[in-house]
Amino acid sequence: MVIKPTRNNAQHQPLTTVLRNIVREYPAGGGVLRELCQNADDSGATAIEFILDPAYHPTEPLLHPGGGLAEFQGPALLAYNNRTFSERDFRSLSKIGDSEKLHDLNSTGKFGRGFNSVYNWTDNPSIISGSALLILDPHETWSRDVGEPGGPLWDFVENHQEPEMANQLAPFRCLINDFSRPYEGTIIRLPLRTAEQAARSEIVRDLERKSTGFEDIKEVFESFSTEMVEYLLFLRHISSIRLKIGNEVFAEAVARKFSLEGDITDSFTIDDAYRRVLVQGLEETRVHQFVMAITSQKDGETSTARYAVTHQMRHSHPDGELHEWSRSYKLFPWAAIACPISEGLLQNFSGKLFSTLPLPIRSQHPAHIHAMFSITPDRASIHRDEDSTVSERTETKRGSRWNRWIFEDLVVSAWTANLQFISDLTDRNDCPFAGWNVWPLGGKEQGSLGVGILEGVFERIVTGELRLLPTIGKSLARPSHSLFATRLATSLEEALREATVVVVFPPNDRREQLCQISRRYSLRSMAPTSIREVLSALEPFPKPMSNSSRSALLDYILSDNDYEEIGDCCARLLPMLDGTFEAFQHRSGCIEVRFARSQEELELFDQCNSWVIDNTKLSSDSLDHFKYQMALLERFTRVSRWDLEGAAFYCGSWVFPEEKKRCKGHFVNTIVRPELLEWVNRFWKWAVALDRKGAMLAFENLWLLPLTGNRLLKLPPTTITLDVSGSGQVAQLFRKILAYSSTVASDYYIYTTNETMSRTNTEFFREAKFIYDCEKLENLVLWLDSCPELLNFASHEQRTQLVDLMGILAVKHIAQETKTRLGKLLKGLPLFHPAFNREEKRPWISLNGLANYVAISTKDGLPAFQHAGAIETIFVDKDCRGALSLLNAFSLCKTPSKAELLQQYVLPSLEKSTGKTKAALSQYILHWQNLMELSHDRSAIERLASMKFVPVRGSESMLKSPPELVDPSTVVEGLYFLDEHPFPRADFLQNFRGGLTTLGMITRITNAVVLERLKKYSRCPDQFDGISHRLQLMLNERPIPPLLGSEYRELKWIPASMDGKEGLFSASECRDHSRKNLVKYVMPLTKLEIGPRWATELGWFKPPSLHIVLEQLRMAILNMDNSVIVSLLDAGWLKDESVQSVLEQMAWIPGISGGYYHRSDIFFHNAEFHPYLDVLSPLVGDFFPEGRATSLCFTLEKEPSLRKLAEVQGKLASRKGLSKKNLAVYVSLLNSAAERFKDADFSTWKFPDADGVMHDCCEMTVGAPPRDGGQDAITKALHFLHPSIPQTTIDLLQFPTVQDRFLEKRVGPEFIQDFEQGQELTAIISDSLQRYPIQDTFNEYLANAEDSGGAEKITWVVDATTKYPKVNLITNKLEECTGEALLCHNDGCFSQKDLDSLTDIGNSSKRDEVSKIGRFGRGSLTMYHWTCTPSFITGEHFVIIDPEQKRLPNNPTTRKPRKGMLLSIRDVRQLCGFSCRPF
Repeated sequence: MVIKPTRNNAQHQPLTTVLRNIVREYPAGGGVLRELCQNADDSGATAIEFILDPAYHPTEPLLHPGGGLAEFQGPALLAYNNRTFSERDFRSLSKIGDSEKLHDLNSTGKFGRGFNSVYNWTDNPSIISGSALLILDPHETWSRDVGEPGGPLWDFVENHQEPEMANQLAPFRCLINDFSRPYEGTIIRLPLRTAEQAARSEIVRDLERKSTGFEDIKEVFESFSTEMVEYLLFLRHISSIRLKIGNEVFAEAVARKFSLEGDITDSFTIDDAYRRVLVQGLEETRVHQFVMAITSQKDGETSTARYAVTHQMRHSHPDGELHEWSRSYKLFPWAAIACPISEGLLQNFSGKLFSTLPLPIRSQHPAHIHAMFSITPDRASIHRDEDSTVSERTETKRGSRWNRWIFEDLVVSAWTANLQFISDLTDRNDCPFAGWNVWPLGGKEQGSLGVGILEGVFERIVTGELRLLPTIGKSLARPSHSLFATRLATSLEEALREATVVVVFPPNDRREQLCQISRRYSLRSMAPTSIREVLSALEPFPKPMSNSSRSALLDYILSDNDYEEIGDCCARLLPMLDGTFEAFQHRSGCIEVRFARSQEELELFDQCNSWVIDNTKLSSDSLDHFKYQMALLERFTRVSRWDLEGAAFYCGSWVFPEEKKRCKGHFVNTIVRPELLEWVNRFWKWAVALDRKGAMLAFENLWLLPLTGNRLLKLPPTTITLDVSGSGQVAQLFRKILAYSSTVASDYYIYTTNETMSRTNTEFFREAKFIYDCEKLENLVLWLDSCPELLNFASHEQRTQLVDLMGILAVKHIAQETKTRLGKLLKGLPLFHPAFNREEKRPWISLNGLANYVAISTKDGLPAFQHAGAIETIFVDKDCRGALSLLNAFSLCKTPSKAELLQQYVLPSLEKSTGKTKAALSQYILHWQNLMELSHDRSAIERLASMKFVPVRGSESMLKSPPELVDPSTVVEGLYFLDEHPFPRADFLQNFRGGLTTLGMITRITNAVVLERLKKYSRCPDQFDGISHRLQLMLNERPIPPLLGSEYRELKWIPASMDGKEGLFSASECRDHSRKNLVKYVMPLTKLEIGPRWATELGWFKPPSLHIVLEQLRMAILNMDNSVIVSLLDAGWLKDESVQSVLEQMAWIPGISGGYYHRSDIFFHNAEFHPYLDVLSPLVGDFFPEGRATSLCFTLEKEPSLRKLAEVQGKLASRKGLSKKNLAVYVSLLNSAAERFKDADFSTWKFPDADGVMHDCCEMTVGAPPRDGGQDAITKALHFLHPSIPQTTIDLLQFPTVQDRFLEKRVGPEFIQDFEQGQELTAIISDSLQRYPIQDTFNEYLANAEDSGGAEKITWVVDATTKYPKVNLITNKLEECTGEALLCHNDGCFSQKDLDSLTDIGNSSKRDEVSKIGRFGRGSLTMYHWTCTPSFITGEHFVIIDPEQKRLPNNPTTRKPRKGMLLSIRDVRQLCGFSCRPF
């Protein structure tokens, strides 16, 4: 039975509810007209017309016979476009929110929800297109009656003659004249909703405004007409929109497109680019540009707006996921910019955002921005990143990401291209210069979107080096050609514009952002530096500039105070007095530009106005630079104040031009220009006040020094000009001398004051050394040197008076350099007397001859003598009045002191004299006062000491110098031999002992004495005893030796002996007795007592050569002298690496047994195997400390290694037989090896038999043969180990016994190998015990007995006996297995196959026998629950198993532990009978 439901409660939504929601999203107003425009554009229409029809049309009969359509025949809004609906369009219209256009990439809209915004105004829209008439009835109030509820569609062409159809079509007659043919276009009629209809309508039930009247639509027309021009900007097809009320045109807009080449036909649209790039992907990107001129008419007025439009299209988004998402929503990478270029629109234009049609969003930019934004369904907003909590994968977030990319990339690209397009139009004069009016705004745009358009556009222009930057000169420039200004005064802007400087000065709203980017890209900023550079490049300026502009530019380039760069500016901005302009830059051939600081300078330099700045034309700022920063301006520019250099140039160019010309061919030293004297006085007053010191040198080659006779002297004076205008004694004396000749004043350069020259200037002339005061000695001497003939006019008294006055002046302070110069001049003047001429009137002489002049005094009794030399010596009297002052003050000749007199004149005479003269001079010099004078000069004393003038004892004619002599009253006397004549004559020594001591007579043993004696002794090899005595005295008296170089170390002066032979040896050839043990076998020894300091200096603490050290060691070994070896080690002579490399090959280390061993053969312990190995002797134990690093580079092993022991046994084994001594060594060595290396493998060793003959290990046997004589054949072939080898060693080495050998020989051919269980037994057994519990033991063995086939019974026996014999077992280790046991007996017997299976666990002999219960292997292992070493007897066999390999004897052949043994019961009983006792 089918149970029927009580009712249908399925979910559904009435169409009116859906439309009500759409109406809420798409409010009434211009948005409805906008959606209709969008739909028309998508259909490909090129024109759209909206008609507000106020008429009422026939109501009977209509297509609804019941009159349901009559109420919709009143006023209506008609929307016409010239494109016909396709069948797909009708289908899309019927699917609200699921338009077929959603998947049509050729259309930009969704068509469905947008179209349904018409329900804001009507409940009953109708559409005519082609031959179709569609009337929509969402309330289904009348359409059910005609059989097609909601939207019946008729073919009006077929039924146009019917009255119902004719009346129904009457509202469309304003557009259609002939209904008999399909209509080429589409008309949408929207009957305006009346109040009665609104009251019934479910669509507007909740809306505030429900009905729509005629005036409402007029208001919409009014607002829409203001935006209509903008609507045409980005539509793909529509180029005209018209609004009509009745038959009257309310407003109209028509668009035309132009390219750079001319008019573009209306048939050309962006549709081609849309299809090829966005839809088909045939092109990756395209830029489409044109000028759109939109003409609009309203209220009888016509206006045209021109826009530069740029479309940027790309096929794909770089993010693949976002690309797929966007295409699924028909959002394409398409952006466009429309910038107004009409004069009236450029200022204060505020753009909007468009998505084909305008959105209700102001962008605030001076252009309209179109893009396929992700927008909200009501087109009121675009998606943004405002909600950070929304998931990134939501549609809103994706839309926000899409919109952000549109702004940051596509819009930036389109805008940049648009600026380039506008630039091209401007170049063709197709539009006015727009400047910044067409640039994006700065700051934030429309919330979080649009930020960065300005920066993006600017960065693309910068990186692309595009000529798009607006300048103040109303032109466009490239970034690299521009200067970026952040601040710009009006006057400066006008000046820069007039100078055609390319300056970019963004408006306030963009300035900060653009300047930041320009700094990031290191673009040139407008600064005084850059302006100077540009102005220099522009010089000369392309057009005349006003003075005010030049002044503004001058102010600006000076504003940064960078005068060094200002100096490089060649722009002519400096105003001159003659009305011209000059530049700061130094240029070849141009003179300095002068800045006058005062009226005085203007009057003084009044003949060069073309090079003097006109201060009246400078601004206050610029004037301040010239007033306060002139030092820097002078340093770096050609501008300077009037200075001395400029004044000198002025004088040469404008004051003395004629004189300069005359000087080119002739020397003109003085001129006569009385008219200049007053100007010269003012000039010097200005120059001195400006720079007193500089004025002294600044006016070279100018006639500016006044002389007597109205003369002007050229500066600098070529000879001294003497000032005799003073009142001093020299001036008075000079005037007297000059009075004798009337021509002197006119012939010589003499300065006197005159009425025109101020006293201040006179003082300056003296300071500048233009004139020289005669009261100064320097001036006087210089002038006399230039005019020496003047002295000839002086009397003898006047000359004497002049010398006295000069002597008085000489005591005043005079600089050394000046003294030197004056001294040379004074030497040439005849002002002095000879020394030895004592006449009353002595001649005057000068000191400028070729002789050597020396000023001396003979009052101390020094006899006259002639100084022998290559040059004649003339002595000058230094006691004359006046001359002494000049001589001393100017060092005109040598004036020696007493010491100098002795050194330079007396000593040479003593050296060269002989006989009495030498004796007298020596007595004069040895006088204590004279020696005191000489003692201040060491070289003089040394020179005197080197002279041979002292008589010696024992010789009448021999003379020696003091240092060659010895004071016989001192200890030094004992170091010398008498035949050396070392002592002064007694009387001479008594009189001059002090002097001789001062001059170096030997009174003590010094280093020099020591070294001299060593050399002397080395030359006396035949005086062995005498040298020994004197050397010991020297060593005792001089314990600290001098530094002995290699010369003295190799010198043979040391008495020594070896093997009874005496001789003199060098330090490297011998040693003293304290080093006897170190060298006694190889070097002679001296009996001298050598102190430590001498030993160190002789190098005796260092080892001798390698050969000597090794030879001493060899001799010590030969003589078994261990004390020598200890001494060598103690002295560290064996530390050297070269010594140790030899020692490594020597047997030199003492052993405890008395022998000597290589390092590798001696140890600290367990090595007393002499003569092969030994333990280190305690005598040298301190030098080989155990466990610590030693001073030697090698160490000893603690004890011999197994390898070392094996090496020794190998040596022993190589002998045919061992002697008693070697046998003892071998046994000791073997015991040590066995004890220390228990686990080692000795199978390669050889061992001695009872006769001492060595055999391989595998041949050796221990123990005695069995008492049973039947075994003699076996025992005769055995080698028994030597009886001296102890049992402990035998046990450790596990030698096989006779019993083991017997068992080995008794194993039959079928038992070649040991009976062993294979695999890892302990692991297998452990695993089996885990698998089989202990209780299974009985079951397993019961099964084994059953499977044997021969067993009929089984018995288990618990044997508690513990007293079984523990001797005569297979091995003593089995003693622990002879106690209590569990025995299992059955009367079956193992087959050979069963025995074989025991050795291969898991491969039982029963595996392939289906009659067997078990598999024998794993099950039998349960016995290990009870024991570690099981054994059993079956048939004739005895089997014992030791899986742990701890108890059975080793295999004699392999010497490896056994895991088990299979023996015959007979052999077991015979060899180890007690092994069977427990059975």
